[in-house]
Amino acid sequence: MSVLLAKDRPALPMMVFLLAAGVGCRSPETPHQACDTGVALSWEKLQIAGPAPSARLDHALAADEEGRRVFLFGGRGESGFLSDLWSLDLDRMTWNEIGGRDGPGPRSGHSLTYDARTKRLILFGGYQADAFGKPQYLKELWIFSENGGWERKFFKEGPAGRAWHAAAPTDEDIVFFGGFSQAPLYHQNDVWALDLQSLEFRRLATDGGPRMAGRVGLLASPSGREIWIAGRDGIPQPQRAGYWRLAVETDRWNFITRQRADPPRNFDLALAEPREGLLLLLRGPQEERHDDWKFWSFQPALECFGSGGSEDGAFAFQGLSCVAEPHRPGSFICHGGARAERFSAELWRLSVLGAGEAS
Repeated sequence: MSVLLAKDRPALPMMVFLLAAGVGCRSPETPHQACDTGVALSWEKLQIAGPAPSARLDHALAADEEGRRVFLFGGRGESGFLSDLWSLDLDRMTWNEIGGRDGPGPRSGHSLTYDARTKRLILFGGYQADAFGKPQYLKELWIFSENGGWERKFFKEGPAGRAWHAAAPTDEDIVFFGGFSQAPLYHQNDVWALDLQSLEFRRLATDGGPRMAGRVGLLASPSGREIWIAGRDGIPQPQRAGYWRLAVETDRWNFITRQRADPPRNFDLALAEPREGLLLLLRGPQEERHDDWKFWSFQPALECFGSGGSEDGAFAFQGLSCVAEPHRPGSFICHGGARAERFSAELWRLSVLGAGEAS
């Protein structure tokens, strides 16, 4: 089976793209400066003992900070969509397959978040293919605890079924933004919060933000009053890439720019590091190289930009899944991905070095 790469993922008719772009919003621009000290990336390939998840892309990772664990669910591999759940012990560097019965079906492009207070995993959305190969976007909310296993939660009001959306926790909620869904809207730009106590959704923003192609990096303040995203806006062709801020209480979006030095539109990966308050856009190596990773960063608290490259890194970057690494601020654990019809099962540590103060 061939790899479902970005160019092969469910495509939209040109007329629908143009219609969606016509109803998008053009956010006001806010200029910011460069960071005083340089930001750099460091990649480290991690070695695992024993069984491990198979090669895949577009799966989801979630981090347990206290337990120093990373959870992995689903994705798409050589044999199709997957529904396995794994836990990575970062002290022993070993994977353990867990999950139990009657859990979510196979899927890709979903989100997975760990709630530290209740020690639960929250899974939302994703997509799978029907018997004819047509994508089916899932409007499913699942909860997993190691004592109780999987439980599906039903809701009346909430986001439409979608894949490749972004999710980030606050003190009380999980914030969801964007994603790709069924007609008529396709590229979503709505913002929802899931209350971690009641497990009920409420809509946060009503005027509509940028319509993003691909999954974005998402940061939310602890109070949930400010949200920042990293991605690219505009369909059928991205108009610009960079960073946006949403003031939730006033329902106002702003595009944050460095004036003539914004990131290019052809990046491959968007990440958010909540402990360092850092947004990253990364472009993978070209052709057969490993040593040509490029990145662009923004630190909302310092209001400054950074950019640079790395000498080595993961070979597979399409559908690569990453999560902030427990107990290592500025670092991510990344798994899988694909490139040139080749799936990967590699595990990497991506570290952000030298995030500095504004000049």
